[in-house]
This record gives sequence, structure tokens and C-alpha cells, in this order.
Amino acid sequence: MAIRILLSRKLGEVRWTQADLARQTGIRPATINEMYHEFCERVNLDHIDRICEFLSCDISDLLEYEPNKEKRTGKNLLVESHGRRKKHKNKRLAEGEFLQAFYFYEMFLQRYSFFIY
Repeated sequence: MAIRILLSRKLGEVRWTQADLARQTGIRPATINEMYHEFCERVNLDHIDRICEFLSCDISDLLEYEPNKEKRTGKNLLVESHGRRKKHKNKRLAEGEFLQAFYFYEMFLQRYSFFIY
């Protein structure tokens, strides 16, 4: 992990619990716990602002940058995949998808038509 969240260290220095921080900042206890144990992958900037305001500290007291051991940019660029996105030139259904949806609709009507009447 390249960026570390030092919330556990900061709370230990001021002798506050996660529950106290959650009550005073209005942040969900589960969110505080994820940040405390460095499980979260994304951090809400408003949460960081509230925590810094309550603990009277700077953002550098909560976040620390550690360079990666393996480079992930430049020649070693890792391209992220975007799931199962389908590439269509326009927003209309492709012919196969239309037939599949129509078939499903026909089967639905045959199976559940007695509820309609």
C-alpha cells in the first residue's frame, strides 16, 4: 500500500477511542474502524476534514506516503479493467439482445398470464 492512514497512531496519542471519534465527528463507526485498521481503499475528504478539525491536527498527521516497491506507472503501467461493459456504437439493443428480451417476455406471459386476468 502506498498511502498509509495513521488514525490509530493519532488516536493513541490523544487517548481517544474509535467510538468517541465517531460520536464527536458524526462519521459512522464502521467507517472509522475501516480507516483505523487501514482497510479502506477510498477516503472521503469531508471525513478527513472532520477528523483533522476534531483532533486539531494537520492532514500530514493522518496520511503518509510510502513509495511502492514495484513501479506501476510509465513502462510498468497497469491498465485497470472496467468490468463487463458492453461496447455498443449506439444505445439501442443489439439484435441478439432484443430477441432474447422478447423471448423472455413471451415466456413470462405464458407462465404468469393467469394472474393478469
